[in-house]
Amino acid sequence: MKAHRVAWGGIVLALVIGLTGFYQTFDRLRTEQPRASAIVGELVASARVGQTFVAEYPGLAQVQVMLSAYDRRNTGPLIFHLQTAPDAADDLVVLTLDAAKIENTGYYTFQFPPIQTGAGQSFYFYLEAPQAKRGNAITVRGAAEDVYPEGAAVLRGVQGPDVRDLAFRLEYDPPLMDRISLLSYRLAQSKPAMWGDKWLYILLAGAYLVSLHALFVRATRTGVIKRQNDESASQEKGK
Repeated sequence: MKAHRVAWGGIVLALVIGLTGFYQTFDRLRTEQPRASAIVGELVASARVGQTFVAEYPGLAQVQVMLSAYDRRNTGPLIFHLQTAPDAADDLVVLTLDAAKIENTGYYTFQFPPIQTGAGQSFYFYLEAPQAKRGNAITVRGAAEDVYPEGAAVLRGVQGPDVRDLAFRLEYDPPLMDRISLLSYRLAQSKPAMWGDKWLYILLAGAYLVSLHALFVRATRTGVIKRQNDESASQEKGK
C-alpha cells in the first residue's frame, strides 16, 4: 500500500511539472488578420466601426485592434463592444479606453475573462466614440481587399476608403482539457495512417502514466527490501 501511495505521489509531481511546462510552451493561442493597407475615416460620435469574425479556438479572452491617432493627442472615451452578431440585443463585453492613450499606430488591447464557448463560434466587435468630433478622433486600420473570409468589416457613418476587413488579433485562454485536445490534434495533424489519429497520442499518454506508476512502485519496493536486508544484516552483526 505504501508503495502505491509513493507511486501516486510521484505521478502527481510529474504531472504538475509537466503541466507547468506545457502552459509555458503552449500559453498563447492567437489568430489574426494583420493586413493594414488602408484606414477608415475618423471615428466621430455618429460613427461605428466593427468586424465580424469566427473564433478558431475556445476561450476567447482578448481582442486587439490596430488604431491610429492621426499624429495628435485625442480626448474622450473609446468604447469597445463584443457581441455574438451585429445588432445583437445584448453585449457580451463592454470596455472603455481613453483615446489619449492612443499615441502611435499599433495594436491596442481589449482584454476580458475567457468566454467559454466552443471553437467555431461567431462574434462581432465594434468601436464607438460618443464624444469624438472631426479633428479629435481616432481611426482604425484595415485592408481594402477581402483577406479574411470568415468575417467582414462593418462600417457605419464613416467617410473614407472602403475597408473590407479590419486589422485585428484574437487571443484565447481555453480550459486545460481543450488545450490537451488541441495538442493531440496538432501532433496528429498531417501524419499518415494511425499516426494521424489524435486518440493514439491520448492512449500513449495513458500508457506512459501506467508505466510511470509501475516504475515508482518497483523502485519503492526495491528500496524497502534493500533497507530491510540492511537492517537484518546489521542485527546479525550485533549478535
